Amino acid sequence: MTDFMTVLGNLTLAASLAVLLVLAVRVLLARLPKRYLTFLWLPVFFRAVCSVSFQSPFSLYRILNGVPGFHSTGGRMTFTLAGYQSARITAVLERIGSALSDGKGAAAVNAATAAGTEEIFGKVLFGIWLGGVTVVLLYGLFSWLRLRRKTALAVKLEEGVYESDWIGSAFLMGFFRPRIYLPAGLTSEERILVLTHEKTHKRRQDSRVKLLAWLVCAVHWFNPLLWLAFILLARDMEMACDEQVLEQLGTEEKKRYSTFLLKLSAPGAFLTGTPVAFGENSVKSRIKNILRYKKTRAGIAAAAVALVAGAAWFCLSNPASTFDEDIIGGADGPTSIFLAGKLSSGDDTASFVSGENLKLGGDEEKIYEVVKTFAEAAGNRDADTVWELLSPVLQHSDDLGIQVLEDGTKTMGVSSPFLADGPTISLSIGDGNAEAEITYPSMTSDPLWWSWKDYITLEKNGDTYRVTAWKTKYYDDITSAAEFEEAYRMWQPDYLKPTDETADLDSSFASYLVQNDVAESYPSYYGEAFSTPAKALETTLHVSGGIGKTEDADGGDVWVNYEFPDGTIRVRMTQPGIDEGSRIWVPKEIPMG
Repeated sequence: MTDFMTVLGNLTLAASLAVLLVLAVRVLLARLPKRYLTFLWLPVFFRAVCSVSFQSPFSLYRILNGVPGFHSTGGRMTFTLAGYQSARITAVLERIGSALSDGKGAAAVNAATAAGTEEIFGKVLFGIWLGGVTVVLLYGLFSWLRLRRKTALAVKLEEGVYESDWIGSAFLMGFFRPRIYLPAGLTSEERILVLTHEKTHKRRQDSRVKLLAWLVCAVHWFNPLLWLAFILLARDMEMACDEQVLEQLGTEEKKRYSTFLLKLSAPGAFLTGTPVAFGENSVKSRIKNILRYKKTRAGIAAAAVALVAGAAWFCLSNPASTFDEDIIGGADGPTSIFLAGKLSSGDDTASFVSGENLKLGGDEEKIYEVVKTFAEAAGNRDADTVWELLSPVLQHSDDLGIQVLEDGTKTMGVSSPFLADGPTISLSIGDGNAEAEITYPSMTSDPLWWSWKDYITLEKNGDTYRVTAWKTKYYDDITSAAEFEEAYRMWQPDYLKPTDETADLDSSFASYLVQNDVAESYPSYYGEAFSTPAKALETTLHVSGGIGKTEDADGGDVWVNYEFPDGTIRVRMTQPGIDEGSRIWVPKEIPMG
């Protein structure tokens, strides 16, 4: 349910931006014939149902580039909320006994309930959405049945034209076989005018377009911008139809046609041919448009077509992928996908970015699913799942990261360190193969952040992909600037961020370290390993072999310049528990590059 609501949110966001653009363009092109402006609304409703389109550097949605969670790749746009595994981390901290004794109960409850919160919230949202759709559709069905009852005894005048005593205005109704319904009592002159008008609607397919647009609005019933777009679409269609009628009758008929509109307009009349009727309730605007209407010169018509086509292109296209850096991307929930290489055609390496709600077709999707499954299984030491993803050759490798016991049981070693957040993946896809670098944010019982990485190669095996090479590297003793960059370039430990945003007490790693220090738990460790900025940097970021030099920073913090033989790293350190009597230092800022 959560995935569906996220997709719906993506679509409604894209459609809303398109509505705002069209509203601005309508103001600029207000003097143009409405026949051109009606085409501007089609991309809006397309955007409300489909996120896949062609790519262009000239796209409305380029304004979203840089927004956290927004991705455009392979002609698809997606916007996802970055997730944080608070329930998992809190549960681990509770399990290892690092929490404060007076806060264990609340934290345990939070850990037990937080895991299902997202799913419950998604179901609630889905239920509200479904209820709204049901109400709108039932209203539409009721309106249609009422209109059908009024036209049940209509008399056929000619093919596709009927007359009824129970309606006050003419309208076109029907999707597959649209019919024109006329009110009884029209003079021959009025009948000619109204038939010309309604037949123009029929020729333009207006009733079908409006019904489809109304169904889109029913799905997005909560979005007022789409309802506004529907109303303005109907209004623009009426004015466009008026203009085409005048072209047939001659512009000298403006006054007579305007008088005809005033006579036939009726409040609440069902004139749109859709279940929801707005009627010809913008008669004043239509008459103004008729009176100032002039036949469009060829040059102006060409310019209008070009402007409308450009605006439609701007709305329809997705921003071209600009992934030309070595490592880029963002968090997409439990598994973050970064990508390496380029997307431009002709490159040796094609790449893509994907998240929990982004479904791709072809080999890219297969590769993504294999890598994601491998990352989650390896991070949680699910040896059986990882084993099934390996190629037969790798399964029998002496250097395999899985141990097969005599009874056939498979294991991937001890349970510590604990996987504390979703794996981050750098993925590069070639022709029939792919390479992935997987970073696992993890924690120890101190608690300390650290990470390890899996470097895997995938090759096509029939209809799927198998892991044909696998190398694991642990960053528990970093001895060079290059290794430091490698360890933390895609993920950086945050000792100050709460692991449970809903807890009353501070649940950050720093708070647990401070409390252990204040409680004098293992004073030879907590009292010494974190007592100076340089020592704390070595302990918290797992570096050694260098020389730490400090310089003052604002707010009582210090900068540590840690000099390795191959370069220097720079980390800002802070004392989060100074007011509680703790001397512990932890990293506050880790500039990279």
